[in-house]
Amino acid sequence: MLALSTDILVQLFMMLKRKKLLSRTIPFLLIGLLAFALYLIFFIDIGEMIARIKQTSLPIYLLSVVATVIEMALFALAWHYFLKPLSATVSFKKAFAYSWVSNFIDLLIPAESVSGEISRIYLVTADGVDAGKAAASVVTQRILGTFLIVGGLAMGALHLLILRVPFPSLIQSLILLVVVAATIFLSFIFVLCFKENWTRKVIDKIINLVENI
Repeated sequence: MLALSTDILVQLFMMLKRKKLLSRTIPFLLIGLLAFALYLIFFIDIGEMIARIKQTSLPIYLLSVVATVIEMALFALAWHYFLKPLSATVSFKKAFAYSWVSNFIDLLIPAESVSGEISRIYLVTADGVDAGKAAASVVTQRILGTFLIVGGLAMGALHLLILRVPFPSLIQSLILLVVVAATIFLSFIFVLCFKENWTRKVIDKIINLVENI
């Protein structure tokens, strides 16, 4: 009887918590929808937008939707793979859902996916995963992603140079800048992986900076 009463109280508490969360979320959602509607009315030609939508090829559009879902599934699968060795018990279903949430946060707060990564760490931490393990999985995935992107960019640029394909000098400078900056960043991360004392000092400085801000 006591266990049943406790269970009822827990369920009641969760219902009240969800209700409180909805009461906080819905006003911001309505304000956002109102702002979006005003933006469409005053800054967008609705007639032209509808005409453009009618010209869109439905099969190609649906194919892009399918490709996006597959890309998010693979992204979540990679993240789930990095969580496993850390004994972080997060199901693939949750990892997939959290990946969508992080992508949405990135669209709201564009910050080179940092905002999305922070949201993923927060969500898995709320599920009981250690914050350090959650951060380690996200950082590992970011390092691997950066390495693949930089490698692909460097190989592509080298391929264009070998074939002597002409493209603007500004583009060449931007590619070189991205490759060099990313290489320095990756080198710094790899050094920190083998220097625990340096890593602790860097983390302490970052925490002090955030606290001051």
